[in-house]
Amino acid sequence: MALVLNGSANTIGGLAVGGLPDNTIDNGCMADDSVGIADLSATGTASSSTYLRGDNSWASLSSPMFAAGKVALINHQTSGTTGGGSTTSGAYNTVPWTNEMIDPGGIVSLSSNVITIGPGTYQMYANHLFYRTDSYVWGLKITSASGDHYWGTAGFAGNGDYDEQVAHCYCRHINDTGGDETMIAHYRCQTGQSSDGLGRGNSFGAGNVMGQWWILKEA
Repeated sequence: MALVLNGSANTIGGLAVGGLPDNTIDNGCMADDSVGIADLSATGTASSSTYLRGDNSWASLSSPMFAAGKVALINHQTSGTTGGGSTTSGAYNTVPWTNEMIDPGGIVSLSSNVITIGPGTYQMYANHLFYRTDSYVWGLKITSASGDHYWGTAGFAGNGDYDEQVAHCYCRHINDTGGDETMIAHYRCQTGQSSDGLGRGNSFGAGNVMGQWWILKEA
């Protein structure tokens, strides 16, 4: 019902008991900033660390991965012009990881080329150089469980002067054992190289990163 103003009788028709009828006041009738946060019907609590979602609820901001300590980076580094290390043909060997570059939340630990992870869900990406090894296979392997549990790829780094390849590996892993798990990156090659099968050292003495292992903890 529309409002009816009667100046002679000083009355307003159309008013219901309890206030104005619904939809009689639109945005044009309201002063700027007349509706405050306390007037909203949203659920949750408004604060400096929450935002109003499209479903009319206040929600906390998600922390960036690095700020929340959910990312770690393991490197295989060498100094100067040093190569990545020798490879032998046939047998499986372990990638010699040297240091944790990033791990603000302590989600992994590194000891003797082995990483340890606690319960949770992880995404992992690893890469490594192979030089003049001919065919190779490599991957990430759980060493705390019996049997073969690994993810990996195969490739070919020929035996020419500049035949160096980057091997890649990705996996999503859930540790639901209730305890810690240990993992390595391992490889085997068709052809052995004495000092640089795991990557050639550069000629200008600036050091080298031969491989990286990124670990993201989802939950």
